[in-house]
Amino acid sequence: MASQNIYSIGLHRFLSSMFTAALFISILSCSTRFHHKEPSMQDNRATLAASLRHAATISHRNPDSALIAYYGIVNRFDHKMDDSCRSIIADACLCASRILVRSHNYTEAMSLLTRGLSIYGSSKPSMLEVRMLNNIGNIHLLNQNYSMAEHIYSEAYDKIHGIGNDLARSQILCNQVVSNAYIGKAKKARHYLDIYKSLKLRTHNYTYNSKLMEGCVLRAEHKYTQSVEMLNKAMKYAADNDLPAEYKCDALKELSNTYKAAGMAHEYLDRLQQLYNLAKAEGVEDEQMFALRVLPEYYEKKGEKDKADALYAESERLSRKILNPTDYNRINSYYAINEHEKQLDEISLLRTEKLLEHERSRVARTIAGVAGISLVLAILAIIVIVKQKRRITQSYRDLYELNLSQDKAEKMQLSARISDEQTRVLSEKIRHVMDDTDELYDPDFSLARLAELTESNNWYVSKVINEVFGVNFRSLVNECRIKEARRRMADKAIYGQYTLQALAESVGFRSMSTFNAAFKKIVKMTPSAYMKETRRHNASDTDNL
Repeated sequence: MASQNIYSIGLHRFLSSMFTAALFISILSCSTRFHHKEPSMQDNRATLAASLRHAATISHRNPDSALIAYYGIVNRFDHKMDDSCRSIIADACLCASRILVRSHNYTEAMSLLTRGLSIYGSSKPSMLEVRMLNNIGNIHLLNQNYSMAEHIYSEAYDKIHGIGNDLARSQILCNQVVSNAYIGKAKKARHYLDIYKSLKLRTHNYTYNSKLMEGCVLRAEHKYTQSVEMLNKAMKYAADNDLPAEYKCDALKELSNTYKAAGMAHEYLDRLQQLYNLAKAEGVEDEQMFALRVLPEYYEKKGEKDKADALYAESERLSRKILNPTDYNRINSYYAINEHEKQLDEISLLRTEKLLEHERSRVARTIAGVAGISLVLAILAIIVIVKQKRRITQSYRDLYELNLSQDKAEKMQLSARISDEQTRVLSEKIRHVMDDTDELYDPDFSLARLAELTESNNWYVSKVINEVFGVNFRSLVNECRIKEARRRMADKAIYGQYTLQALAESVGFRSMSTFNAAFKKIVKMTPSAYMKETRRHNASDTDNL
């Protein structure tokens, strides 16, 4: 009997301790739930805003110093910063990119704009985000990636609704018209042009753009005579109103595009030569680059080798200065991956919030249950000793099952990641498409098409190419195409009558300038020089026979 009393008193004390601990845990949980806050960063905001104002005041008289100041602001970015600080840093990226664009350093400008979008990260549309998107679209348009430019302009146009800035809206609409006209969506281009004309702004820029875009839309509608007439009006308007040289260059460029679409080769090349001369005289290097994509090959075919070589050299110099293709592809891939990561972050955030809410509910239920059980057992301790032991045992079993379920969930999450075996299988499928099919010789061959052929998705295919092959998608395609071009140069029986341009097109290149740049980068000599050496080697082998 004495031993039973001692046991009962000990159990009573144990249960009372459990009850007290439960109450303490409940109070601590509520305090953590309702009173935890992230530290403020208002001091950082004031410092960053002052630095941004200083850089803006010196940007016109001393752009180099302003650029250094903007980079200093960007490099202070910390992932723990609040939205106001992120907005200031993104604004610094935009301002710095404008200075870089004025000096034709488009590669670095695009890198900054892409970083600015990543830093900004606000779900609420703003003019800052619209301007960054518009400038990224402009750089894609310069690099003749018209589909990507149109996609980004559409995103910017969707975000500008409700902001109420007609001037910014007119710029986006102008870009929408041109990009849709380039990719042949005449109906859509006409739709955006009608909206643009309804704004009725009273500026020289608005009047000029109305004529220029009308000419572009008419070309997309295959009305070439009307297109030429309207583009000549745009060029005359620019000359009569003493607009900057860029306006005349744009009109000449679109005129050359219209003559090319109409099949008028002489007029096309004549306008390209005019464009090159004007752009070179006025220092408009991006328009020089546009003309140099065609003119060197034209003079090479005419037999004017010295002039062709000089233009090739000028094209290579401007290509490195204005927009290096490798850097462009790297930044473009980064932009796509960044968009993908933003989507993944949003999904992860939603999952985390659900898990936290579930965990709070579970903890609250557990605490309430433990408190209730402890109170009941404290009152009935002596009567229900055996029953209480069973309850404790069952509680341990429940906790054990809960741990097992959590372990199972973690294993399922780990199994969702791409394994080494999946990487190996996917890399073999990629090699099969590149080595054993003619898919990559299609000019429209894309990462999405490769993902479709390998029964995967863009992100996994890009990741495996980077990890296994050590290059990006575009570099891998160019290497395979140049390898096949070299083989075809050596196959005189089938490809002996092919010109360099025909051979380049047969392996998927759209232009000779792109083919020349890729060939020289990989083989370390020009295609024409390589072909001469191949023919000399073949002739030597024939003589030996």
